Amino acid sequence: MVSDPKSMHAQSECLDMLLDYLPKRHPELYRLEGSGKSLSIIVLSTAEALLVSDYQHCPLELCGRIVQEDLVIMRRVDPEDPDKEAGGAADRHVMTAASVVFSFGDLEARLGKPLSFLHAPVPGFEQELNVLVNKALDGIPVERPLWRNNWDLVSDGQIDLPTYEVPLGSSQQVPPTPVPASERWLKVEYQTFRRLPSSQAVLSLCGPSWSHQAMCKYKGLESEQASQWCAFLACPMVSGQEYD
Repeated sequence: MVSDPKSMHAQSECLDMLLDYLPKRHPELYRLEGSGKSLSIIVLSTAEALLVSDYQHCPLELCGRIVQEDLVIMRRVDPEDPDKEAGGAADRHVMTAASVVFSFGDLEARLGKPLSFLHAPVPGFEQELNVLVNKALDGIPVERPLWRNNWDLVSDGQIDLPTYEVPLGSSQQVPPTPVPASERWLKVEYQTFRRLPSSQAVLSLCGPSWSHQAMCKYKGLESEQASQWCAFLACPMVSGQEYD
């Protein structure tokens, strides 16, 4: 869990939203008890009672304790903003708070950094996606959240293993060690983006899932065929080659 002081308003908004929504949408999983400084949220699956006032200095930490998704808060910065990190003109959103387990590590190093830094290992992000992603975040209305998903083939089912094993902030790609399809894991991420109405920050929630030997099962591929398919899929990501 990391945050900067300017994120407190957005963190509180996020927590208020979850405290209002979760007990109503999932009464079998959550219950509120008490009021004011004695207000607690009960996670019924674990019988854990969390006192909301204990997290007044870090509301996003409580959010991360009651939902399984990674949570990231981004705020818009203008070019003249003294807090703006070095980056291109397209870099208009920076990570201002995060409660993350699955998506990435090195949270302290990422705090306050723009999207181009956070996604530097993603092939083509700076050249092809940075402008589009920043424009998309600019255009999110309060009443209409966005969602996206992505998938990748990874060689390890460890849930907090980064997909790209490269230095933080680097766009250098490291070719993966060949792994048979029978040992591959399919990693899928489902992500939502929501505009918080008062602070106008953007809240991202990301939940990953894994499936072992997914490629062997995909459309009944034999193991050797699946391994060849995995190798083909990996090549454009690593080398940046283009195919007609």
